[in-house]
Amino acid sequence: MTDNYYKGLNGEIIFFGKYYEILSLDALVEIGDTHVDFHSHLTNQYYDVTTNMRYKDISNYIRNDSKECMIAYVDIDKEEIELIPTVFEHCPICGNSLHYVYSLADDLIYGPIIGMGYPYQVLNKCCPYCDYVEYVNSSSYFIDSPHEGLNHIFESSDENTPEAKEYIQNEYTKIANLGRKHFDLFISAVTRPETEMGMNKRELYQVDKITWVHPILDLSKNPSRKIFFDKDTSASFY
Repeated sequence: MTDNYYKGLNGEIIFFGKYYEILSLDALVEIGDTHVDFHSHLTNQYYDVTTNMRYKDISNYIRNDSKECMIAYVDIDKEEIELIPTVFEHCPICGNSLHYVYSLADDLIYGPIIGMGYPYQVLNKCCPYCDYVEYVNSSSYFIDSPHEGLNHIFESSDENTPEAKEYIQNEYTKIANLGRKHFDLFISAVTRPETEMGMNKRELYQVDKITWVHPILDLSKNPSRKIFFDKDTSASFY
């Protein structure tokens, strides 16, 4: 038995143990050309359990009215499960996929004791192709800026070192998980407010810059993906 096989089997056991009664699960072999592991009698959804999102492509799954699949990502070390949809709502303007984007609010708090952070967050449905944005809800957590702790942790404010990049991404992953657990929704991306200069130094405006994209939608982790959230072409939301 290989390590990957053992990890996969362990992930299936963790998922089944946590969701067997909640979802009324049946173990399966496959449906059509797509391998899946379980079916729920309550949601009528199929679940493919994985411990590695790098090789998963959402477009490979069957998506129709009778057979909707969910990807169940299992973190074996933490025994935590994230349910990832393979079907997204369509944008009313251009018809492409809509994504839930968790945005750190634009009201920054400055203070020698509390430091700099974001007192609330906004959840929007966004289309990265035509800039359609629809307000959904908000949350009120004081979130420290991941960028402010660099000097204390690494004795440098340089954000471009490998260690700093990894730290910042891990912190934004925690923020995305906070939004996912608060709203019980799949979060595709996280943004933070930044001030940008226009045609001249007097022309300043604020944008929500994308700082994190979910790994299963990140082209840099798998450039062959057909369903993705393009961080480069959709650099900001106004």
